Order: sequence, then structure tokens, then C-alpha cells
Amino acid sequence: MGYTSRNNRRPYEGASKASHQYIINDPDVQVLMDRIYKPNIISSVSSDDVVIDFEPPESNPIQYVIAVDGGYTEAILAKDFPSRSIHFMQFGALYFKQKDLEEIDASPFISPEDMAKLKNIERLKLALPTKNICFKDQTSLKDSVLRAIYEFFKNNTLDEKSSLLDTLAWFVFRQYKPVPQRIVTQLNLATNPLSPEGNQVSLKLEDMDKDYTFPCPETNGRIYLTDIFRLHEVIDEELGAAGIMGYLTNVIEHLIIVHIIRSLLSQQPDKLKQIFFIKDG
Repeated sequence: MGYTSRNNRRPYEGASKASHQYIINDPDVQVLMDRIYKPNIISSVSSDDVVIDFEPPESNPIQYVIAVDGGYTEAILAKDFPSRSIHFMQFGALYFKQKDLEEIDASPFISPEDMAKLKNIERLKLALPTKNICFKDQTSLKDSVLRAIYEFFKNNTLDEKSSLLDTLAWFVFRQYKPVPQRIVTQLNLATNPLSPEGNQVSLKLEDMDKDYTFPCPETNGRIYLTDIFRLHEVIDEELGAAGIMGYLTNVIEHLIIVHIIRSLLSQQPDKLKQIFFIKDG
């Protein structure tokens, strides 16, 4: 084994790798190496084969830019109980004019007045229980996480008339299409979040209540529309729910863009072709 010196009197020494030759020469390891697919290495590809010169259009239709970004951080609730934690998530949509961006880029000095031209639409925040914790009105970590996600989508509107949850229903059931073309009337989930056996379940549009929940065919509970993300399959009562954070961040960022597009389609559809959307990640 290796060692380090506390007083810097001896150089760092790593663990010996002499015994690794037995692993490399082991017949089972050799069989495994022969079974591994090794893609061909192509060294004759030059940059000219994959790169083209950018030719800007004569007239740029883009006049506005909307950039959406989100992130999360873990917080320990009690110093004496470090395995009990929550995750704090924050999302923001930045709106600015293409003209303002060009002026800032050409300016030798960026003043606070210039940065004020970049406007935040709104910040969304979500505190999520992720390990060894649950709500008072829920019986498990999984139920608490699913409830928190549902309430986040239900309560946030981005200053619009409809909520993110309403936009989710509008999007997944394709209500943006004319009535004869709305062929999606049910969603089939591989696992029912309320099923003790993890059975499949179909969520029909006709069964969805005004609070965007569906009756569970196995229990007396309600299935949230946000359960279509299937995040319940990643949540573990012992290991926690930290494994869903990357998925959830990506979902919320996408839906914020969909929500803004929906608002523009209903209020200013002509302006939609003038907007460039950016999503970090």
C-alpha cells in the first residue's frame, strides 16, 4: 500500500503495481479483452473534411435571444446527521435583444448600464428532499419527491396565465394541433408509481382531472401528470433521490422553453421566428 508523510519529510509513495501483471496475464481477463469491441481508429480524416466556413445570411432574422439555464446544489440539514439532505434548484431565463448584444461585444468597456439591457424573465426555485427525509403529509421519500415536483410545475407560471403543468399537458397530449390531429389521447407508463408490483399503467386524457392527476387502477391514490417523467424509477428509499437531479434539471429547462413558445404562439406568433433559444447543456 502507499503512504504519505504528514510532515513532508518523506516523498509520497504510491501503491505498488507489480501484481497487476498477474491480472493482465490472467486467462479470464484475456478472454474478456478479446470479446470487447474495439472501433477502428481512422487517422486519415483531416479538419477540412469536417469543417466548413461560416457564411452569414444577408439579412439575419434573429432579433431576440432567450437563454435558459438551471443548476442545483446539495445542502445538509443537520451537521450531526450528514446523511439527511435536500437539493436546492434554481432556473432562470435570460432575455435580450440581438442589437444590445452586438453593442456590448463592440464596446471596449462594459458598463452596468449595458448589462442592465440583459433582462431576466423570472427565476424559478425548487427545494427538493433527496435523502432520509419526507414531508409530514407523505409516507416515504419517493412520495415526497414526486409531490414536490408536481407542486413546482403546478405553482409556477413565468408570469403567464397558465402554469408549467398546464403547458406539460398541452405539449404531451399535442393540444397545439387542430382537434382532428390530436391523436395522442393516452400515455403508457412502463411502471405505475403507486403500484406495489411496479405494473404498467395507461393515463387517459379523458380521466385527467382539472388538477392534472389520474386515478390509479390499483390503489385509491392519484397519479400526477409529472409522473410521466418516470423519475420514481430512480428514487431509492435508502440511497436517496440525488440520481434524478440531472434528469429533472434537463426536463425543467426544456419545459421552460416550451412554455415560452406556447405563450408566444398565443400572443405574438409572428415574433417567434425572430427569437433564438439557447439551453445550456
